[in-house]
Amino acid sequence: MHLSSQTPTATACSGFNLFLPKAPFRPMPKPNISKPGKSTSAKLTRQILASALAFTNSESLYEENHWIRVIDKDLLKLLDRKKEREVEQLMNELTTIDPESSALVFERLQYLTEFATFKDPKTGDAVDCLLMTAPMLVWTRYTIPDVTLGEKELSHLIEGLKQHAFAPDVQVHCLPKFLSTFEMPLEFTRTRHWLQTLGSAALQGTGQQPKPEPYPEGVSLLADSRHLVMVAIAPQDSPIFRWIASSSVTRADVLLAWQQYAQAALADLFPGCQIEAVLPDAYHSSDSSARETLRPIGIKASVDWLQTALNITPALLRANIMRFGDDQYREFRIGYSRKGDPDVFFGTIWPSNYINGFTEDENDDTQILEQITSALNAAGIRDIRVLPGLAPSEYCGDCGAAMLPNQEGDIVHPEMPDEAFDMPQHFH
Repeated sequence: MHLSSQTPTATACSGFNLFLPKAPFRPMPKPNISKPGKSTSAKLTRQILASALAFTNSESLYEENHWIRVIDKDLLKLLDRKKEREVEQLMNELTTIDPESSALVFERLQYLTEFATFKDPKTGDAVDCLLMTAPMLVWTRYTIPDVTLGEKELSHLIEGLKQHAFAPDVQVHCLPKFLSTFEMPLEFTRTRHWLQTLGSAALQGTGQQPKPEPYPEGVSLLADSRHLVMVAIAPQDSPIFRWIASSSVTRADVLLAWQQYAQAALADLFPGCQIEAVLPDAYHSSDSSARETLRPIGIKASVDWLQTALNITPALLRANIMRFGDDQYREFRIGYSRKGDPDVFFGTIWPSNYINGFTEDENDDTQILEQITSALNAAGIRDIRVLPGLAPSEYCGDCGAAMLPNQEGDIVHPEMPDEAFDMPQHFH
């Protein structure tokens, strides 16, 4: 969840830009792949679709494992040919036909884009390579700084990871910068490219690095995750994480030790910010965990900022919650206003787990509303209105601000009041 801390300007639109987190895959128009295709990619797509459906009809573990091997082989061909559109079309088609098959293929895509076995050029031995991140949650009343690590700082963090998170003898190769999710690859084909590039650089001892995505111009965030992206390398079939290698160590033990180490190591690198380390884990899992943990923190950061910008206590604020989206993607948007005043001046976006028309839990909306209400209460807001209906996820065409609900359920443009004063963009 990305929360803007930009302040109003003397333009036609003075709304705040509110940014969605990246979905696991972008909704695409539903293709018709039932018609025969001539290309190799179309043939592969049909084969994967048939294999996924065969998996769901399997009656034994032997048969399930067979179809997983077949699916993996064909998915790797699409990924290595960088056929991202075909991958997205496949996911949309599977979601329509059989959600269980869609979930399986999605999991296999995650696995194949974050894990691979390489040959060590120095020894000739097979080694396992895991693309992963060590996320940090960062929130502030100012602006989250851009943090590039020097050699000494990076070595210190790697030493802490080896000491607390990894099994003995695991090699670690990191990008020397904390990346926003804006800068990290979204597409499965690009994620696999990062795995291959970092893995090769680690094994060959080169300085080759994948190129991060450009950070959006003018985006200033109150709360966000920052990721130390790396590959961890171990002998084939050996454990990578300490909680796997030792039965006396748990994930909770590793998290606590790493949080203490990271807090001391990083406090000076994020001035004016509060930070919280998330458990280092495989690429997709750590990103998902960071997003979920950040959501209530994002609400707190918004309310804290509003208190300062408007000189108002949370008890005088109202939160209007409404569902937004369509049959592909849904989210909850929260519009903040003063009690007794219909004008909405700020907002928060809280994604749901409804992706491409599918959610694993029928009670997902109810649970999310409970989480949002709990986070608002913890931030000091008691006047909370949950509005019925499903509104389109619209944005202002001029300034990019997310449209938000007011207390009547109308969808409006957020406008900060005239008495709001500008916040400093950077902490000094």
